[in-house]
Amino acid sequence: MAMSLAAMTAALLGRLSPAPGALLQEAIDVTVILNALRALLPAPGKDPARPGT
Repeated sequence: MAMSLAAMTAALLGRLSPAPGALLQEAIDVTVILNALRALLPAPGKDPARPGT
């Protein structure tokens, strides 16, 4: 959220034009999605085939 807010502030102040701003927002979105997908990975040392271990 902080990165998005910083990008929006830069755009508001005229320091970031629309095209680079859009690309930056897409990069931020992909980063957030990839980070969220880490929740689906098994914990280190856990065997996904043996749920009780």
